[in-house]
Amino acid sequence: MMTTPSLTPSSSMTPESALHPAGLDTAVLLRKYRSKLVDHWAKAIKEQPGSSYASRPLEELRISCGECLDAYAMLLETGDSGPLWAFIERVSHFRAALHFPPSDVTEAFMILLESVEIVLGPAVGQGEAFIRLMRDLRGCTRTAVKGFVNTYLIHLELAHSSLGSL
Repeated sequence: MMTTPSLTPSSSMTPESALHPAGLDTAVLLRKYRSKLVDHWAKAIKEQPGSSYASRPLEELRISCGECLDAYAMLLETGDSGPLWAFIERVSHFRAALHFPPSDVTEAFMILLESVEIVLGPAVGQGEAFIRLMRDLRGCTRTAVKGFVNTYLIHLELAHSSLGSL
C-alpha cells in the first residue's frame, strides 16, 4: 500500500523576513501597488517566449498573480503561511493537470522580482528600503518555488501511482 506524501510545509520553508517586523513594510508596499504589480507581472508571464502561459487567458494569470501577491503580503505581515501553501497547492495541482513544465511555473514566480524592480523601484528608490523589499520578496519567492516543486512532484508521483494501479 502506498502512503500519500505530506503536502504540509516544513518550518525551513518560511522566509526569514516573515520572522521580523521589517516584512510589514514590504506587505504595505505590496498592497499599495497591488494592481500595478499584478498587471505588470501577469503580462510579463504571458509574454515569456516559448512559455506554456502564452496560451492562458490574461485574466487567469492576473487572478493567480493577485492570489500569490496577497499570500506573500499575509506571510510578511503576520507570519501566516496558510494562504501561501493553499495557493501553492492549487497552482501545483492545476499546472500539473495542464502538463506545464515546472520550469515555466518557477520562472513565473521569479518574474515577480523583475516586475517589482520596474513597478516599485521608482517609488521606493535604490536605498535601504529597496534592499529590504527585494530581500523579503526573494525569501517569499524561494519559499514558493521550493513548495511548488515539492508539491508538483507529489502530484506527479500520485498520478503515476494511480496509473500503475489500473
